[in-house]
Amino acid sequence: TTYSTPGGAQRDFSAEYHLYNGNWWLAINGTFIGYFPGSIYQGGQLSKNAQSIQFGTESVGSPIWPQEGSGYWATSGFGYAAYQRNVFYHDMSGNAVQPTLKPYTPSPACYSISGPFKSNSTGWNVYFYEGGPGGPGC
Repeated sequence: TTYSTPGGAQRDFSAEYHLYNGNWWLAINGTFIGYFPGSIYQGGQLSKNAQSIQFGTESVGSPIWPQEGSGYWATSGFGYAAYQRNVFYHDMSGNAVQPTLKPYTPSPACYSISGPFKSNSTGWNVYFYEGGPGGPGC
């Protein structure tokens, strides 16, 4: 019921996936809301564990692609650009690991990424900003 406002209050939510009993469960703010059944991976790698993780956003449109986040460029920073913070994953032993992020922007005329950054003093740990106005032909 509350949303972030460009230049105003910012709202966070947590999103996480867990492999449990062979299914990939999605939790939002600690509440499990659904899962991808492990059976769709037909015994392949994702039925056991993941080998890579991608963080960020993805937009799809035709012929005009939508904005990401608030529509502000990533370099606009906190209060304007969308962000992801406290980015981590659990290894096979259950330890939380801060990933090494490699920024990738397939449509730099429409979207951008700023970071990754690390800051233990703010409690954000690993984080990055993302966003952009989208547009035609992205």
